[in-house]
Amino acid sequence: MARPRLRARVEGYRRVWATVWDWNTASRRVLAKLGFTETGRTEVDPARGTTLFTARWLCGQAND
Repeated sequence: MARPRLRARVEGYRRVWATVWDWNTASRRVLAKLGFTETGRTEVDPARGTTLFTARWLCGQAND
């Protein structure tokens, strides 16, 4: 089985997205270590908090 990043590239994806709650600092650190960056997009849920959207480019740069 191909690694997820390689598989995503083979399938034609240029980036992958992940969401995380703003209060979940441990998961935010994991995403950062994996190369995800926060996009600035958020969604607020009054009961659970704010969801942060992150992305990781697979082609090296946003304009590849």
